[in-house]
Amino acid sequence: MKILVVGSGGREHALVWKLRKSKKIKKIFCIPGNAGIAQIAKCIDMDLDNLKALSDFAHRNKIGLTVVGPEAPLASGIVDEFQRRRLRIFGPTQKAAQLESSKVFAKEFMRKYHSYEGIDAYCPECDRIYCWNHYKLEEEWDEGFYDCTYGECPKGHKRMIDD
Repeated sequence: MKILVVGSGGREHALVWKLRKSKKIKKIFCIPGNAGIAQIAKCIDMDLDNLKALSDFAHRNKIGLTVVGPEAPLASGIVDEFQRRRLRIFGPTQKAAQLESSKVFAKEFMRKYHSYEGIDAYCPECDRIYCWNHYKLEEEWDEGFYDCTYGECPKGHKRMIDD
């Protein structure tokens, strides 16, 4: 089987290194890769924003499985494009990738399903931090953020900050 790994960082290097140990894998390509990855896989210089070119490459080279590391191509819909063309790919769809790429989407998803969320909203118009977690509110209060309020901004603003 031929494998395509998309990305150029340490995560992708680790994926290529581990995949290379399988006897079932004949060849590994990495787009775009890096100097370290180039020692153990064939790196191809290609723009990660060009989903058509990526899927054309996978089709033309009869790639058995594509593995995507970075967030940007996932958020752009690489999985959707590959699936549309019936190419095997591992990663979340564009909609599912929003959990990582959109703090607003992630916050709303976690609130809908009553999951812990470590993100707060800051409303610059109100100059207040809004916490959705009682423990987080106590933590902010202890750190001196006395204008931290439990709940949502009454004006409905959705600007996010990381905790």
